[in-house]
Amino acid sequence: MKLPDLHSSDLQAVDSLRSAFLSVRSWDELIDTTVSMISKAIPCDCVCWNEWSPRFGKLLRAEANEEYQDPLFGKFEALEKTVSYHPIISVNRLWHTITDSIRLSDLEPIVRFKSNPLYWEVYRHLDAAYQIAYTPLVLSDRSIAITLNRRLSDFSRREMQLQRLACDAFAETAERLHAERAYREAFNCIADHIESATGLCRFSSLTVSELELIASLLDCGSIEGSSSNMRIRSDTARRRLCVIREKTGASTNKEFLSSLRFLRRSVETQ
Repeated sequence: MKLPDLHSSDLQAVDSLRSAFLSVRSWDELIDTTVSMISKAIPCDCVCWNEWSPRFGKLLRAEANEEYQDPLFGKFEALEKTVSYHPIISVNRLWHTITDSIRLSDLEPIVRFKSNPLYWEVYRHLDAAYQIAYTPLVLSDRSIAITLNRRLSDFSRREMQLQRLACDAFAETAERLHAERAYREAFNCIADHIESATGLCRFSSLTVSELELIASLLDCGSIEGSSSNMRIRSDTARRRLCVIREKTGASTNKEFLSSLRFLRRSVETQ
């Protein structure tokens, strides 16, 4: 990624963002951190988080920083109705925001945009006369576009480059959370079977790494095989199994492994 206009202070600001994202543990917390922190790296009035359905078919959710959340919440229905008038969308360039930050004024002069139904119905309430948009994240079930908005001055080329770098920092955390949620949802699909087959409690308290170990044990049936598959030391796998055993109520590691083997056999014979 070539970002020739950025300063060393810009890179430091992005490092601070990346550090803040490391402690995020939920999707809602990620949204709050993103809309509250990015404006510290790039001065702006309103920061908007926009969740789109796959292929940008429908706007699913919009969130803003605290100062603009109430106006945005009250205007979401109007936003749904008028978002098609957005200059980026009306010329079918929303896909371009996946690879680069796009400046609204490069597509439509501000004087003309202020007569746009989208501006009149929604954006004027968000101080969004000038805007840059970037989509740093495309997942299987949604795409996330981040827009930065100002009332009085346009964004520079340097700020567009900084938006890309700052948003890519949050995208790393978003991908991690998405993978964790998908893994836990998949595991929850078989949690009832595990509970009934083993007599152990549900596994809602387990971490992703602990769930991964159980999945590997179900697949190969042994600590040695699982540690090899997961590329971790066997003593690490055993310690992790001890934690799992305590959380799920099994008396010993041997009892837990026997329960999983019983579950595996019962599934294979169905």
